[in-house]
Amino acid sequence: MVDRKRCDIAAFEDNPLDYATARRDSDVLVYLRTALDEKTELLAYQPIVASRGSQGAVFYPGLIRIPDPTGRIVPARDFVFLA
Repeated sequence: MVDRKRCDIAAFEDNPLDYATARRDSDVLVYLRTALDEKTELLAYQPIVASRGSQGAVFYPGLIRIPDPTGRIVPARDFVFLA
């Protein structure tokens, strides 16, 4: 067994869940390309309402959603800069 100091261990190596999450998130570009190639990206509409004097939504911007192979929605912060 190799004796390593705590500062020599990457954060994701210390916790199996963090390691799995980091590993999954490293494939975001693959998920993005696959979703666009296979047309599995989703469009979500976010209602925007006025602060006062209006009933209901003022407009609905469209937001892209990219699923990973398990169906989990990849957060936009993880792929927008790649797109």
